[in-house]
Amino acid sequence: ALAINLERRSSHLPDVPTYKEAGMEIPLVTTFGLYAPARTPKDIIQRVNLELANGLINNLEMRRKFITAAGVEIEPPAGGSPEEFAAYLLAERKRWAGIVKTANIKRE
Repeated sequence: ALAINLERRSSHLPDVPTYKEAGMEIPLVTTFGLYAPARTPKDIIQRVNLELANGLINNLEMRRKFITAAGVEIEPPAGGSPEEFAAYLLAERKRWAGIVKTANIKRE
């Protein structure tokens, strides 16, 4: 492997540099998230988020069994609030819109 697409080195591949260490400027990160239909009550969203965070993301035994065993690394905003995830998605959308504009990428 030449580089990994994380902000920090992977525990699975500790000797492989991050994309920044390898001199690349654009991180290509896969994002997983749980989404709800529009107008889902905020208390339900908060409850589902809390259960997922406590039962999977922040539970070391479950994280090892279902996430790291699959070779997946967790970085923020994982385990955070729905608002943090929404802010992350908005920032990613803006970042990629800038890249598309700079590269003059057009739909075919």
